[in-house]
Amino acid sequence: MPAFTESLDLARKELEQLVSDTRPPSFENTIEEIDSIGRVLGRVSSVFFNLEHAETTDRLQEIAQEVSPLLSEFNNDIYLSEKQASQLHEGDTLTGHTVAGEKTAIGTVRLITQAPGFADLKMSREKGQSDLSAFQVRIYTEPADGIQPGMTIEVREHEFTKR
Repeated sequence: MPAFTESLDLARKELEQLVSDTRPPSFENTIEEIDSIGRVLGRVSSVFFNLEHAETTDRLQEIAQEVSPLLSEFNNDIYLSEKQASQLHEGDTLTGHTVAGEKTAIGTVRLITQAPGFADLKMSREKGQSDLSAFQVRIYTEPADGIQPGMTIEVREHEFTKR
């Protein structure tokens, strides 16, 4: 459990550092940084869940049950453009698919909030400058066969525009 606790804390610090970055946005300090957030957590999760599936014990199953909600809470946030976010409302249902295995996951939007200082540029007509305007969306998924904590679930563009 300490490996999960420490790697979750590290991932949260990495995310906070990115969100509070005051430099003008660029590919390097947004997209590349987003991609690197949680790498240690990903490694810890991969090793643990592979071991838990291959050689499970009662203790490993207990740890999996303890850590799964923590991983879900961290991994359920997605970031959208203003246009995409304007199509969503809390309580909406979205369908996603796991990147590995194409399993279907149904989720409910629980939170939509502006995420200033994050990944999407919007031109300001008044000043001719770029402002950041991304929105954080938290989606809670329903339990489903073949979907494990920490799996990446892709929500395709048409899910946001079909409304």
